[in-house]
Amino acid sequence: MKSHKNQDPTIMGIVDQMHRCDVPLNAIVNVLSDIYDGRQNFTFTERDLKNRKAAVAKAERENDIPKLLEFFKEMKVHNEYFYYDLQVDSENIVKNVFWSHASQRAEYRDFGDAVTFDTTYKTNMYNMPVAMFVGSNHQLQNVVFGQALLQDEQADTFEWLFQAFQDCMLGSRDPRCILTDQDSAMAAAIKRVFKKTQHRLCRWHMLKKYRSELKKLYKLHEGLKIKLLTVINHPLTHIEFEAAWNELVDEYGIREDGTIKGLWDSRKLWVAAYFKPLYCGRMTSTQRSEKRE
Repeated sequence: MKSHKNQDPTIMGIVDQMHRCDVPLNAIVNVLSDIYDGRQNFTFTERDLKNRKAAVAKAERENDIPKLLEFFKEMKVHNEYFYYDLQVDSENIVKNVFWSHASQRAEYRDFGDAVTFDTTYKTNMYNMPVAMFVGSNHQLQNVVFGQALLQDEQADTFEWLFQAFQDCMLGSRDPRCILTDQDSAMAAAIKRVFKKTQHRLCRWHMLKKYRSELKKLYKLHEGLKIKLLTVINHPLTHIEFEAAWNELVDEYGIREDGTIKGLWDSRKLWVAAYFKPLYCGRMTSTQRSEKRE
């Protein structure tokens, strides 16, 4: 009964800590069972534990933006080169957040010629796209230039983000090359903000777009998959690529196939052989942005 329940503050503090560490409910109950010498001695129910977790999570979510802003202000006090920017909606509610540490801004000055940009990952609690600006250093290791949490993936949102990134890197040049997926909103925003930047498409996303169609072709034509990937990955010049491609499509009689034509028509945007005159830091996909270390 409710009048018999007693939630000891010390015990509940332990429960809250386990919740924050994502300990499963069954494991929490087992720990408490050991503390109370059996579940029959609990002064609360498992439903009480679930409700407590939901209430704490709700309270934390309601206060997360003020806490985030306080954190950014504290970071700015410690280092004047820490940068952040916010975009608010018509009701003055924060909708998009961008930030970059002093070390990330310094990395961009040294290695910002080629950038990959991706929004593949989303946070579990808010399901917001996590946008990452990533490049490679002189040892071809990943370096992060900035990151953002976005409310949506529309053209005006990307335009605000790219402008925030450009303002953050004030005094530095725009990237020579930026690689993204095939999102048309991204492409439109890049064209408006990074006017001197060459936009290229991620090879991995390009092949993923046609994954189901390519599987059907691979089943119909034995050996096509290995030969097609060889043609895409290994030619050193675009002349070699086009010669190898034409030889392949004639060998298998697939020149007029819709998938093959789609890949061919956009070849200059995603095939590495066409990137030779343009410095891309040996990057041909956005997987540097997607890789979490």
